[in-house]
This record gives sequence, structure tokens and C-alpha cells, in this order.
Amino acid sequence: MTINNQYYKNIIEQVADRSVEATISILGITDESLRLHLAEEFNKQEKGFGLLADPIFEATFPWEKSDTRMEDLSGDLLLPSLIKAMDSASEHKFGKDWFPYKHQIKAWNSVLSESNKSMVVTSGTGSGKTECFMVPILNDLASEYEETGEPLTGVRALFLYPLNALINSQRERLRAWTDAYDDGLRFCLYNGNTKELKHTDQGKFPNEILTRKAMRDTPAPMLVTNATMLEYMLVRQIDEPIIEQSKGKLRWIVLDEAHTYIGSQAAEISLLLRRVLHAFGVEAKDVRFIATSATIGDKGSANQLQEYLAKLAGINVDQVVVIGAERSVPKLPSIAVNQKSLTEIRDIDEKEAFSEARYNALSANSIAIKLRELLTENKIPLSLFKLSSLIFQDSGRQDEVLSWIDLSSNTSRPGNNKKDPSQESVPFLPLRGHLFHQVLSGLWCCVDRNCSSKKETYLSDDWAFGRVYSKRKNHCDCGAPIFELSFCNECNTPHLIGIESGGYLIQSDLNSVDEFSLDYEGSEEDDEDSSVSDVSEKMLIAPSANTELTFPLSIDSKRKLSSPGMESFDLDILNPDNTSCSSCGYSGYKSGFYRRSLLGTPFYISNAVPTLLDACQESEQANDRPNRGKRLITFTDSRQGTARISVKIQQDAERDSIR
Repeated sequence: MTINNQYYKNIIEQVADRSVEATISILGITDESLRLHLAEEFNKQEKGFGLLADPIFEATFPWEKSDTRMEDLSGDLLLPSLIKAMDSASEHKFGKDWFPYKHQIKAWNSVLSESNKSMVVTSGTGSGKTECFMVPILNDLASEYEETGEPLTGVRALFLYPLNALINSQRERLRAWTDAYDDGLRFCLYNGNTKELKHTDQGKFPNEILTRKAMRDTPAPMLVTNATMLEYMLVRQIDEPIIEQSKGKLRWIVLDEAHTYIGSQAAEISLLLRRVLHAFGVEAKDVRFIATSATIGDKGSANQLQEYLAKLAGINVDQVVVIGAERSVPKLPSIAVNQKSLTEIRDIDEKEAFSEARYNALSANSIAIKLRELLTENKIPLSLFKLSSLIFQDSGRQDEVLSWIDLSSNTSRPGNNKKDPSQESVPFLPLRGHLFHQVLSGLWCCVDRNCSSKKETYLSDDWAFGRVYSKRKNHCDCGAPIFELSFCNECNTPHLIGIESGGYLIQSDLNSVDEFSLDYEGSEEDDEDSSVSDVSEKMLIAPSANTELTFPLSIDSKRKLSSPGMESFDLDILNPDNTSCSSCGYSGYKSGFYRRSLLGTPFYISNAVPTLLDACQESEQANDRPNRGKRLITFTDSRQGTARISVKIQQDAERDSIR
């Protein structure tokens, strides 16, 4: 990547432009003046770009490494056999010559001490949280296995994950790190996907139990499951052999993604843990509890985190330690500050990612130094708007800040390895960007046909109502009431939606909508005989009078309805017993004749994915793989939604390929 290919700036601008264009297109608006007005409305945000909220950036310097190699811990803190097993793993290798992070060694020392310490791991994403608890648990179980010389039977370590996807993500790591112990250290992923009687791969993996029957016959020492399945295990008679053969043996309980346990969920998991301890015949003080999360807190909240886990697990506060991680921020070279411009610095070795000269030029530039200090010294992410205000005392210079961000994050010193400069090389300012996309929760329109606020917009000539807004407001800048804007599904004629209540016409209520249902395209087959299901309680305001379908009313600035001509604003209301479009007479089907302007997360993810994918790194075998090996992953918190959006993205990709 050359420095002129501005990474974050391009992504933000492309996603923003694509989103605005796609939004106006999918809304099906044919009125050219409204299309132009909406494009301007979406792009006039004070912060951010178009439909994107203000981007946030955080520094991602490497985590602090210890001065001790893994092999130096052999025989002292960790078993030689475990270090060898992790080093020899073909996948998920943890090399014996590697330097673990400082917080990892601190975690291992804490929980492998004789005082039965429990632990909260709060280090950030990509900091090796899993190793913080997985290594000491394997070390503990391997010690028992080597002492007895017999394969371990009965659950010693219980791993609780909130999602099956997280459970499955541990399979390859556990297979790799326990392979050297054959069937001595077995594990089982026990959830709804676990087969009952037979599994064709069981012979290939002696260290993994793949069926429920095998788990009941000889329970594995490591059980990876979720809260729901654990509930079932405690009450189902068929699972009783697992608990009976594990009595008195449980000594580790891991709660991954602990930030999901709040409120009633925290109370439920706390009670579940107490039932588990009772069923397995152990006391809380004899069990090491480990909670992990990248978002649960920071160093300043250590006391609260100790109390959180202590209450959740039913142990003493002084039994809990909090493990955080620190970033390793290299010092800049001592160079006299100069004021070379952004363009001058960018031109230095502009086609090279690794440049000592350009790195030194940034190290001597007051703007680059200020940007780096803001994102590293306070150790908190900052928005683009905030960075612009702090660096230039002008929040409007966000484009310039983005250019500095791109230059700083794409400039690295050459590493010590001449063949591969990336070795031990860290960018001047490594960053992670967080982009937040706003969904569209309707369009909102002034009811006054003579609205003064639309005179300076594209709507001034032939638009039937007043000014249109992309954000919900109670009143227009001209003082008139605002209502939600909708369009006829047949002819695109605009109508405003209001609800009559006690002589007043109020805005339509934005009830919670399943975002994934917004992508569903209804048809006549859904309900041919059904009329509009929810219009009976609404009043629809037509753009003009229709002697057969509308009747006149007036409304004042406080939304009170009255006889026509008596108050501030004249309205033409659709007859409630004939809910058809005032222009073409179309009555619609189950969902009515009109459509609201609602676009949710799935739509915007689908539109952002091509741009984000294009910015991803190519694989080593780029020529032999689709899209040159570029990959990304998306998450949603809805199973049904995930299934729908997966199919939709696949269909869109196939359509684009054919085109």
C-alpha cells in the first residue's frame, strides 16, 4: 500500500457515499427535488460523514511482553510437557522461544499459587485472554495426569460461554494443546449440536469426546458448554452420570464474556453457579473462578471488579485478583521539532511503507506528535470530532486529521530483519478505527405547505408539504408540527402519518421493529383479502384534496385539531373507512398501501461489506482465491437475523458476479 492510498479516509468516505446513495435508491423516491434534498440532508451532519456517526480511533501498540521465554518457565511455573505440547502444535502454536505478555505471566502466577485465587481478566481484544486461563488449567490437569498415570475422568474444569460460536472457537486450540496427552486430557464441547450416540470422527480425536453417550460414560475433565445446557444437565436424569463421576473434582469455573452477565442475567448465573457447586459436591472457596472480558472495566475499577466476581461466585473479595494489560509504546527519536507540511512528509519515500526518514519526519512534527500523545497518554479512544478540536482548536478540520491518521498509521521504521522489515517494526501510530452506522428510523416532514424553512432547499418549488428532515423532530424550524413521511407503494405519492388522540394529532409511535423483517419484500400472496391492519387508529394526511377520499381539517402549532380554516394549518385527511392512496386509489395488502422509511442494520451492513472487504488485506495465495483471499467477519445478536443476512449477502454477491 502506498501512502497516497489513504486507508481510513477512503473507507469512511466510500461507506458514507455508498450508504447515502443506496438509502435514497431503496426508499424508491422518484421525486427529483426530494432526492436531491435528502442527499444534502444526510450529508450535512455536524459530526461524522453522511449516515456515519463520528468515527472513533484508539491506539493499538503491542501489548507489553515479558523478558522471559516460555522455555524459561519450564519446571518452575509450567510443566515441561505442556510447554513442549504447545510448542509442537501445528496450529495454535505457542512457541517455547516466545516471550509471553507480562499480564499472562502475572495471571499464571496468580491462579497457580496455593491460595486458590480467582481472577478477572480485563485486557483488551487480541491480548491473549484465553491463554491467561487456558494455560494454567491445562498445567493443573496435566500435573494430576502425570502424577496418577491414568486418564482423567470427571469434570475438573467448567467453561461457560454465552454463545455456541464461542464454544466452537475453542475446539481447534484444545485439540492442538492436548494432542500430546492422547486421551489423558480430554475435553467435550457439550451443547445442542453435540451428537447423541455416534460420531464418525471419534477415532481421529481421542482427546475430544464427540458424543453425549461417551461423555456420560467417562466424563472429560474439561467441559465447555453454555448456561442453558448446564441447566439441563443439572435436572436431566440422563446426564446424572456426568455429575456423579465428577463429585468433589470440580476446581475451575471460567466465565467468558463476563460483561454479558448483568442485571437479571447476573442473578441467574449466580444462582446457577451455586447449584453447580452443590451438585458437584464442592465449596466455592475451593474453586478458582475466572471471568474474562475486553469491555468489563479498566485499572481504575479493580475494586468494583473484585466485588463483582466475589458476589457472582459467592467467594470473599480478597480471593479475587484483577489482571489488566499495558501497551508497549516505543519512545520517539529525539529530533528537533519542525513544521514540515503533511504533503512534504508524505512525499518522503511515498511508495514505501517502511521508511526511517518519513518516521523521523513525523517524530519531529508537532501535529503528528500531538495526535500520538492524545491517543496514547490518556489510553482512551477519541472521536474524530474531538481530535480535530484538540489538535487544531477547530472541529471542522476532520478531513485533515484523517489524512494525518492515515500517514501516521502507514509509516513504520524498518525492523531489524533486512529480508522482512515488518519483523519487530511498529507503525508511528498503529490504530483501530470504529465506524458507527446510523440506521434510518423514518423521514419526518413539516405539515405546512407554505413552510418558510424549505424556501432555501431543493423542495422550494413543487414539493407538496414543508421541509423534510432525516431526524425526528417535534416542530419544524418554521414552527409547524412535524409528522412521519410515508409513500404510496404504487405511485410514490407522499402522505404524512399522524395519530388522533383526544382532539390532538400526534406523531406516529415508533414501536420496536424487527430490523431483519424490514428487508422482507411482501406480496399479494401474503394476504390477498386483508386490508390495512394498523391504519384504523391513524390519520393519514394527503398532499392535496380528493373529494372522494379526503376531508378537510385544521391543526394549530400545538397539534390541536379543529374545523377547516379556523387554525394555522389546513390538512386533507384520508377517510378512515377508505384507506387508499389519495392519488391513485391503491389500497395495498396486509401492510397497507404505504411504506415507511425504515432501514435497519442488515441493509447497511450489506452495503458496507463490499467497501470494507475491498480494504482488507490480500492473502498470500491471492491469485488462487476468490476476491484475492480477502476476508472479513460480521456478527449480529439475532440467530434468525444472522441466517437471513447470510443468505442476502450471498445472493447479492452472486448477482454482482453475474453482472
